Amino acid sequence: MFLIRSGEPAKTVFFAEDPRDEGYCGEVEEGVIVENPDEDLTIWPDGADAPMPSIGLSPTNPKQYRFFKWPKQRQSSGYLRVRGTAAVSLSFEEYRRFWPSVPIMQPLRSSLDIDKGVFLIRDATDKAGTYKYTGQAASNVLHVIHDGRTCVLRTPLLEADEFPKEVFIKHRSPGLQPQAPIPGAAVWNGFFRYSLQAPVV
Repeated sequence: MFLIRSGEPAKTVFFAEDPRDEGYCGEVEEGVIVENPDEDLTIWPDGADAPMPSIGLSPTNPKQYRFFKWPKQRQSSGYLRVRGTAAVSLSFEEYRRFWPSVPIMQPLRSSLDIDKGVFLIRDATDKAGTYKYTGQAASNVLHVIHDGRTCVLRTPLLEADEFPKEVFIKHRSPGLQPQAPIPGAAVWNGFFRYSLQAPVV
């Protein structure tokens, strides 16, 4: 299965299919295992404590998760507590329908035209922000890495609650063809500043 973590408060969402195939451009963890109990996590048996469903992470396998009905079940199993809420979703489109309380600028789709100097990002409300290349830059913040084919969005952008005025993107230098770095050759990629063009629509 595939896993994404989204927003504040934290949400852990599991998918049977890769959400990137439906336009998600954030970080995705592949090959995770999710164990679901046979019993309904929401049923409250007579005389029992109220159910408090949660998700736990295996102490021996960082890709193995399990749902628990009560905290005491997770504690006795040795599984580690995973902060926030969790769900299993059939598709990324379903996730967008049933988890509407995402940050205002939850990025879903992005594209970069290096030679034209244009970066476009679209959020969960279908608003789009267009950014224009303004030059090379040195920054401790990195929003996007372009690997020659796709954009990989980083945490500062994934957790933003509005369209930032500037984004810093690592990509090949404009005018150069994509290629693997060659030892001893000039650096073929760098950090570049892009500025938001108003208004956001």
